[in-house]
Amino acid sequence: DCLHIKSNDVWLSVHVQPGAKHTQWAGLYGDAVKIRLSAPPVDGKANEALCQFLARAFACAPREVRVVRGQTSRQKIICFHGQANEFSAMQLTLQRIWQKNKVFTYRAALCGLLRRINNF
Repeated sequence: DCLHIKSNDVWLSVHVQPGAKHTQWAGLYGDAVKIRLSAPPVDGKANEALCQFLARAFACAPREVRVVRGQTSRQKIICFHGQANEFSAMQLTLQRIWQKNKVFTYRAALCGLLRRINNF
């Protein structure tokens, strides 16, 4: 699972794609959550943008979110400091995001299929 408790913290495994057109959830990448970031991977800008994005998504203070592993890698471990009591809420947030993401992915695939059919 990409989200787990370690001590009094919640850790999230993330795979980032910096330099994307928009910052958004992009599904799963192995055992990690994939997130596209519009920030470039320069001078820690992508890490900062990632922490801000995750703080908003999980409704916690940005100071509680930090990259603990993978500062210069696409594979990262994010720590939500002192958030173990919010673990269930964070799991529900991820589930809602995945449901929403599946609908968008399904809709995009369906629209693409219809475009191809109409081009014949």
